Amino acid sequence: MDQSGTELFQMAFQDNTSYTMEWGEFLFRVHDLQYLSIATGEMVICDPLEMTHDMPFIVSIPPGCYPIKLSVAHREQQEKVAFAKLMIHPEAPIYWDKAMVYAGFPKQRKSVAEMTESELDMCVGSIMDIRAFYILSKQRHADPSYAWQLVGQMRQQQSSWANICIDRRQQLNAILFSSGLGERVYATYFGYDAKDRLVSVLMDFYVIPWDTKF
Repeated sequence: MDQSGTELFQMAFQDNTSYTMEWGEFLFRVHDLQYLSIATGEMVICDPLEMTHDMPFIVSIPPGCYPIKLSVAHREQQEKVAFAKLMIHPEAPIYWDKAMVYAGFPKQRKSVAEMTESELDMCVGSIMDIRAFYILSKQRHADPSYAWQLVGQMRQQQSSWANICIDRRQQLNAILFSSGLGERVYATYFGYDAKDRLVSVLMDFYVIPWDTKF
């Protein structure tokens, strides 16, 4: 990743910060979604309305509860979720790598950006522990309207995001949010500190076209 991406990812999570490009100015507002429980150490991102694949990241993290923040970009009386970030450590990353998952059959290592639309095409994005994913998938199979009920909770809050309880006994939850530019494939990045320690996981919804390959 070039320096422009690293700087943008840092600025996006500084509340009330402006970011100017050739064709316009964005104002970032940061929202705290409290904590996400990662009980197994394996994270999954998916569209909860589809859930056609279980694709944990190839890098796991220590089990625990981690803060989630959203960066919402405001421009010309419009707002869109631009980035979502899971914070493993408080230190700011100094470099980012594209996140890799096990996808397809047989399982192969792929970056999220390399997936086909049939593998990860998100209209509503979510991040959760893989155990929560299996519970949600089972509930969705038993009741096809269940995932829409979760999205309904998000809309009832009149926001573009929600922290949803999946299993109270196991203390499992999921973070749901509208995915930037709608239904398409989005990239996820791992952020590392100077000691090559994973400190952040960031989802980029392409609202800010910093990379000419988008």
